[in-house]
Amino acid sequence: MIDVRSSNLKLQQRSKNIIRTICGEKTPDAEEELEKLLASCSGSVKLAVATILLETTIPVAKRRLDDAGGVLTDILQSSKPQYTKRLNTGDFVLCVDAGGSKCSAVILGKNGELGQGEAGECNVSNVGPEGAVSAISFAIQRAVDSCSAFKEEPFELIPFQSIWIGLAGYDRPNIMNRINPLLSNLFHPEARSELKITNDIELLANTVADQNSVDSVVVLVAGTGSIAMSFERQDGRLERTGRSGGWGHVLGDDGSGYGIGRQALRLSLESADEINLRKEGERAGDCEDPLVQKIFEHFGVKVPPEPPINLLNQILSDQSNQESSNPTKRIAEVARVVVDSSSSSKKAMELLKEGSRSLVRIVSSLISNWRIETSRTSLVLAGGLLQSEVYQLTLINDLVSAGINFGHVQAVPQPALMAAKYLLGKCGWD
Repeated sequence: MIDVRSSNLKLQQRSKNIIRTICGEKTPDAEEELEKLLASCSGSVKLAVATILLETTIPVAKRRLDDAGGVLTDILQSSKPQYTKRLNTGDFVLCVDAGGSKCSAVILGKNGELGQGEAGECNVSNVGPEGAVSAISFAIQRAVDSCSAFKEEPFELIPFQSIWIGLAGYDRPNIMNRINPLLSNLFHPEARSELKITNDIELLANTVADQNSVDSVVVLVAGTGSIAMSFERQDGRLERTGRSGGWGHVLGDDGSGYGIGRQALRLSLESADEINLRKEGERAGDCEDPLVQKIFEHFGVKVPPEPPINLLNQILSDQSNQESSNPTKRIAEVARVVVDSSSSSKKAMELLKEGSRSLVRIVSSLISNWRIETSRTSLVLAGGLLQSEVYQLTLINDLVSAGINFGHVQAVPQPALMAAKYLLGKCGWD
């Protein structure tokens, strides 16, 4: 993905999104400045990223890329200051939750030291191996910079006692073969043997299983997308047994932020069409449901609305938030409006119940096909949408109504922090 060249309008927008994802806070604030940089780089995303992150001129960045054979990761690593001293402690663990929406890194020390850092989207299927590795590197370095024990030290010098990276999109064999050596080469030689790389959902399953006396774990994720995975304890370890959902927004993701947001926007677009079709001079009146009004407000449509209402244009082209320039993410964010409106809007509550029933279906599929004994199973709820109490309660009630009663239910708002604590326990320090 990072090798894309912005040869048309669609690719130009995709190129800018990739640059924002990889460069994060260093990305130029002004849209015009970013477009000018891309044009000066002849549309090369890789060259633009190198120019921004190396904080140098385009000719120098191009020469560095050419010398590195076009491998962006190599020049980013070689650009770090070369420290002669070496940190002598291995009393720290590192966990990275490299998810589809953001990348979170957590460092924990045996004496309670804590460092946390974030970067942009990290699904390797979307941003490619180099883009994912770059985002992971930035998140880790930000975690190091926030930790008093290592402030301003390059993370490559730290011989972590244990490292776990949970990466979205990691399961495909061709992805594993490409990204494993890239990730391994990021770390101090003494830490590489302690590096564990899995998909991000396995990270959630293992951390919860060791805290509870369960035979199985079902991880249900509803953030931008939705997916469920089941795990069974075998020879003291959790092994993945099944997967349901996770088809992506084009074919699936029902019950996710995107799925609920899409349904809410369709409802709002229907209302906008009705208002636009009214005869000239007819009073526009109020929106029929508070949810529609809240969505109009969310996209900057005047309330009470007067025709013509260009809601579709606002949905597809709103660039007010650079972090939300991706249409899929922008649609998923509407689910927050639905959740916030659920106490006053009948339509909002109906959409949450419909989404909950979709999640119940994918969980039921795992349970029935693998004959999972739910009373000895832990249900892990992850993803931004499932951190909402109203959506959690709706889901749990629907599961009970379907005859599904888990022995333990736990919502995990910070997977990287929880997994880091798990690693500490494995080291015998807690």
